[in-house]
Amino acid sequence: MKPPTSGQTAAIVAGLIGVISFYVYGKPYAWLGALAGGAFGLVTFLLLSGRRMRMVRRIFIVSVAIVVWLDLFLTLEYIGIPAFLEWVSIHNRFYYIPSVTSVGFSYIPCTRFLPQLIYGTAIFGQYNTVGTTVVFPSTLESLVLLMIPYIATLIFFGRGWCGWMCYFGGTVEACAGGSNQRWKLGAFRQKFLVEGHSVALGGLKDEVRDIKYGFLLGTLLLLTALVTPVFCIVCWAVWFQFPVLLAALFVLFVAFVAILPFMTKKRWWCLICPVGTLAELGNHLSPFRVKIDSTKCTKCYDCIYDCHTYAITPETIETTFKPNADCDKCGLCMESCPDDAIDLYWRDSNRRARGWFIPLVVGATAMWYSWFAIEVAQLLPMILGKL
Repeated sequence: MKPPTSGQTAAIVAGLIGVISFYVYGKPYAWLGALAGGAFGLVTFLLLSGRRMRMVRRIFIVSVAIVVWLDLFLTLEYIGIPAFLEWVSIHNRFYYIPSVTSVGFSYIPCTRFLPQLIYGTAIFGQYNTVGTTVVFPSTLESLVLLMIPYIATLIFFGRGWCGWMCYFGGTVEACAGGSNQRWKLGAFRQKFLVEGHSVALGGLKDEVRDIKYGFLLGTLLLLTALVTPVFCIVCWAVWFQFPVLLAALFVLFVAFVAILPFMTKKRWWCLICPVGTLAELGNHLSPFRVKIDSTKCTKCYDCIYDCHTYAITPETIETTFKPNADCDKCGLCMESCPDDAIDLYWRDSNRRARGWFIPLVVGATAMWYSWFAIEVAQLLPMILGKL
């Protein structure tokens, strides 16, 4: 795989991402800004200048997951189990409170408040208090404004959200490490002939792939019945209010985030995730497309075996020359292709776009997860000080 940019260009762009990250993370803590700026800048440089992106991207997205889970556990330790359960019992599940201005501290980076980072209205650690000053949306217009960053991210990156930005995706990535594939799950996959006489396993059968649409519909109907906002779908506080549903979610989590990825080395949670399915809709509008150059492809099928979402199939190689909608733009197929026949392109063009996609997705990730990292910086010294 050829690097998307020259070393000089990579250094300039990485420096820009580093400065932006320093500005975002350095507001409450200069040392955290320096650490984040160096980390995000280095990741950008390595991805733009190197011939291999697999390990760098994997470390990147797994690190995001570690920061998020660490923040959640530290928050729970700080406020205590009884206080957390009391808060859960009175948790407000409405979209907004009409005509009522609500300003206060939030210990947990609620999905409704995360966009305030983009707008610069969230204040970290005010009055030397752990937590973040946020404004609860009190009008429909303010709610719509808060939704714009979510919609823009899903439209712009599409399923690239799953492959580069999602902390659940990073968790699955950690569980799917290694190369020893114990389960091939042939009953759920299509079969195809290699050179006319040997049978190999390809992508998932259509009926298996379509399960995610039913899962999305069922989840939306359930949230509607529970009078819960759609974007609370990933909120742990919401699910703690419904023990039976929480138990079911835990079973799904263990099966599709841990066991199946570990045994198959594929990202099974991403194949049923409702948020990922919504991001899939953004693929139709996203300016980025993974495409296969049919003039270079020698049909070695390495990309089929390497794809961790079963997005590349024999049909991809033979007719469509692009992955199916489950593609998360992770780049594994690009790196595995010995003929440099696969790359990321601007939509409806032959201009390669990897040099733009990488810094944009790294920079967006830096923005979305700053709250988690800053809370870890707030909480970790206090928790360690108690030991």
